[in-house]
Amino acid sequence: MKLTPHYSPRPILVVDDDPDILDSLRDFLEVEGFVVAIAANGLQALEWLRQTPAPSLVLLDMRMPQMDGWAFLESLRQNPALATIPVAAFTADMSARVDGVVATLRKPFDVEDVLRLLRQYSA
Repeated sequence: MKLTPHYSPRPILVVDDDPDILDSLRDFLEVEGFVVAIAANGLQALEWLRQTPAPSLVLLDMRMPQMDGWAFLESLRQNPALATIPVAAFTADMSARVDGVVATLRKPFDVEDVLRLLRQYSA
């Protein structure tokens, strides 16, 4: 039996270098009816974005190897085809300034906060 998403069939892209967070978020969000894609860093996320239709939202860890969240955001905003994709940042350091995002969520995050945000951007 195939599950029908409760929200937009456009995926949510989760970008985080921690495989446990990626797996947990993907599993949780899929149970909630979301379509989820994952990337382990900013480079993988940009490659995925260049090959697929735009997601409804990107959930972005700010501290990752290879390409961190700030470099990802800069690359995203420089590409007119990708610049309008909404991004929400995850960070353990709430003093870090993250410009150009629709929300900043503190790690460890509350899943209810994530769900509220996703419902807003996936309606």
